[in-house]
Amino acid sequence: MEINLARIGDHIEYKLRLAEEGESREQRLGAIRRFVGIETNRLHLRHRHGIDGPQIVAARSLIVDRLIQHLAETVVRENPEVGADSSLAVVALGGYGRRELAPLSDIDVLFLYPDKDSLGAVKWLNEALLYLLWDTGFTVGHSVRSVAECIGMAREDAVSRHSLIDARLVWGSDELLQTLEGRLDREVFEKSRAQCLGELLEDRDERYRMHGGVV
Repeated sequence: MEINLARIGDHIEYKLRLAEEGESREQRLGAIRRFVGIETNRLHLRHRHGIDGPQIVAARSLIVDRLIQHLAETVVRENPEVGADSSLAVVALGGYGRRELAPLSDIDVLFLYPDKDSLGAVKWLNEALLYLLWDTGFTVGHSVRSVAECIGMAREDAVSRHSLIDARLVWGSDELLQTLEGRLDREVFEKSRAQCLGELLEDRDERYRMHGGVV
């Protein structure tokens, strides 16, 4: 038994378009909250009826992707300062970046911008999108960083370095993410590939120990 992700994607688009028909912001958010709740329950039912874990987490990731894209476009329409800057990106990290988002898990996202000229726009996007996600009922782990700041953090902090391995574009500038990935490969991963692998294995083993050896 398999999930048809293309069909789910079409269904999500239809439901989010319907949510836009609400007359007030609260009505629209209420419709989106109901949509998220119904889709979460549908995933639970699919799992109980034999759909395996990898398909469930991929479908959950798709639902959240489309929701973030929808909300980001709403922010752009309503905030000219954000809409005037096309160089921003919302990037999925960690398990969400791998499309392995379990139901009820936190969403881990990076608000990426190229340089200080885009700082005002990315702050608008960060604040507005986070409030919409919180109001919808999600718990969000987030950071706002330039490409240079990401490189600096990846050099110094193992957790940040590991999360960036799985970076994936959700909304915005693909060119900006490609710039980050290219610099990470040249300036961080290429110089310490063996070290990064060792850190990942050590982190995995520690998580297994914390949870009694359960994968």
